[in-house]
Formats: sequence, C-alpha cells, structure tokens
Amino acid sequence: MKEKRIVGLANHTVLINKEGAEIPIDDSAAPILNDRGDMTDIAMVFRGVIERKRYEEKIKHYAFYDARYLLTN
Repeated sequence: MKEKRIVGLANHTVLINKEGAEIPIDDSAAPILNDRGDMTDIAMVFRGVIERKRYEEKIKHYAFYDARYLLTN
C-alpha cells in the first residue's frame, strides 16, 4: 500500500464461516487517494472461487490418468 497501487493478497487465502467451513477466495486491496494523492483508506475486494477450485482439482486428477481411460469411462 505504501506504493499506492493495487495488490493481490496471499494466493491460498480462505475465509472461515461461522460453521467453521473454509471458503477459498481471491482478494485484492487498493488504496483510496484524496485530491493530493495521499492515501486515506483501503478498499478490499473478496471473490469466492469455490467452483474454480473444484475445476482445478478435477484437472489435477485427470492429469494423472491415461486419456484413453477417461474417454471410455
């Protein structure tokens, strides 16, 4: 934030809901600047990526199996 630019946070960030379930997210933070260019606040954006993570796991799984097996089953 000192450089006054948008930054992505840790790659494997999760939120934990009140039931204790981990929810994978992508997140970023951006400085909010006043008219003089001084940082006055920070805006953070969180995006749930559960579906993307499921597809990534599926692709990893498929990577270890013969394509002929996948096509016949």
